[in-house]
This record gives sequence, structure tokens and C-alpha cells, in this order.
Amino acid sequence: MGRRIVGVAVGCALWLAWPGGAAAQDLSPHRLRMIAVGGGHLQLLDWGGTGDAIVLVHGSGGSPHTFDEIGPLLVQMSGRRVIAVTRRGHGRSEAPPGPFGIDDLVDDLRAALDSAGVARAWLVGYSYGGNEITRFAERLPERTRGLVYLDATTDYTDSTVLAAYGRMPAGEPPSQEELRSYVGYVRWLRRAQLPDVPWGPTLEATSRDELDIAGDGSMRPRAAEVMSSMGTIAMTYRRAYDVLRMPVLFIYGEHRVAPSTFASDTARTRALREWEARDFGPRQQATRARIARELPAARVVTIPGTAHTSLLFVGRDVIVREILRLVGGAPPRAP
Repeated sequence: MGRRIVGVAVGCALWLAWPGGAAAQDLSPHRLRMIAVGGGHLQLLDWGGTGDAIVLVHGSGGSPHTFDEIGPLLVQMSGRRVIAVTRRGHGRSEAPPGPFGIDDLVDDLRAALDSAGVARAWLVGYSYGGNEITRFAERLPERTRGLVYLDATTDYTDSTVLAAYGRMPAGEPPSQEELRSYVGYVRWLRRAQLPDVPWGPTLEATSRDELDIAGDGSMRPRAAEVMSSMGTIAMTYRRAYDVLRMPVLFIYGEHRVAPSTFASDTARTRALREWEARDFGPRQQATRARIARELPAARVVTIPGTAHTSLLFVGRDVIVREILRLVGGAPPRAP
């Protein structure tokens, strides 16, 4: 698998060392573990706790550090074990050579839970993570206590969905100057992708975990080598919601793009507003109609004022509350 792993655990924090001398401290109270899976290694973030675990699965190209605020709150308020699994080829998890499919990702997830001593789990998937948790529940229902989808139901096997997203107005790309340094990249990220989210340790740990930064300051997404297989999975794996027999919770953002984007009146914001009304809204309604048909007992929640990229941050407290409602009270404490 061959990826160099950089990181030294120091108590509850992880200092991330970067070529060029920059460093950032991960302040979330988790323990980092590297586990052997199929001849390589996957990274786990473990916030502790006891009982059936809550397992968090991040989005495509992303990082488990997106859960750095949600994870400890779930442990504190439920007492349950909470861990996050880093998908192969993301963060510090290694990527085996060659293409892979959805069942390979599920095998990775199962191996991670085995290594962590987790027999049964509540699986929480953000965005692309909805694929893994659904397939895991299809194959291993006896190990699945329940499922939580965090803006995680886009079905790219549906040609109408592909057409709708194909009509979405293009986002603002980073300038050449912003691509020359991490500081410039963060400036673009805050302006164009996360304008509604205050920058802090969670976003800093997330963005650094997503990038390889060379000594000259140039950057490369760490997940670049696995995105072809990830895209193939998204285009070919259609979820079988109707076979799920465990509690299920769906949590959605209100918008696809940051609500503050609409504060200005430009040609692009007008086009985005029209796209949300013409394409995004109807596709969301169609998805919810499918859920109502196939999972009539599922709970569906929309968090006002949130978008896909800001959901885990702006919607943090609602997400924690709804997950606690699903999983119930704290498990018995170990003697």
C-alpha cells in the first residue's frame, strides 16, 4: 500500500507534522489507531465509551476529523463507544493497488470493527458514507443496530439525478495564487466552500488530513488515487432500502450550497437559486418519496439554515440530539 504515515500520538492529541515545517494540533479527545486490514492499514479515531458502538463514516475525499466535535459529544451524552473509520486511500489510511468495489469498502469496515472489538454498531454515514453503511447493513444485518444518513442519499445510479447535478452552476475555483500555499487554499475554502462555518481546530484538522503538502507548498488531495473507484461505486451501486429491518434516521441540510451565498445578488447566485428550485428541490422530494415507500418507519429531519458542506458543523447539536434519540439512553457502565 506504500503510503508514508506521519503522526505521533501525544496523550489525547495528535500533532500532525508537515513538510515545510508547518504543524497543527488536533484537539479532539480521541485516540488514533492504525489497524492491519488486508496487508495494509486503516486509521481509526476512537473517542472511548462502552457498549454497542456508534461508528462514523466520512464523505468522499474527506476525513474522519469532520466528526471531531460530534464524536466527543456523543460519548459525553450517551456513554456509548464512538469511533470513526478512515476509508482506504483517505487521510492516513493506505490504498491497495488497483480498483475496488463497494463490497471491498464493506470488508474494510467490518475488519475495522473486528479490530476495535465492536460486535454490533449504530452506523452513521455522511454524504458518500451512506453507501458503505447501507451495503454493510444489507450484508451484515446481525451486526447493524441502526443507520443514520447525514445528507447521504444522493443516488447517482438515477439518470435524472446525474442530469440535475450536471446543470448545477459551476463553483468558484481557487486562483493560482491560492493554490500556491496552504494558507491561500484555506482562504479559498472559507470563502467559496464554507462561508457559514467559523474556522477552528476541527476544520483545520480536517483540511490538513485531506491534503498532502510538499516542501514547496504544492498540494495534492490524498484521496486522488482512489477517486476513480469511488466514482464507479457511486454510479453503479443502488441501495436496497426496502431490505433494511433496523431503525433508520435521515438528516438533511436545507440547501445544497451555503445559505449565505444567496445574500448577494449576482448572475451566479441567481442561477444557483434557480437551480435549487428547479433541480435540487424536486430531486430531494423524489428521494424522500422513495424513502417513505421503502422505509415508512424511518425518521426524516431537515436542519434549517444548513447546506451539504456545513451540515456537520452548523447542524452539530441537532445531529447529536437526533442520534441520541435513535440510540436511546446510556448503556450499562462497566463494573
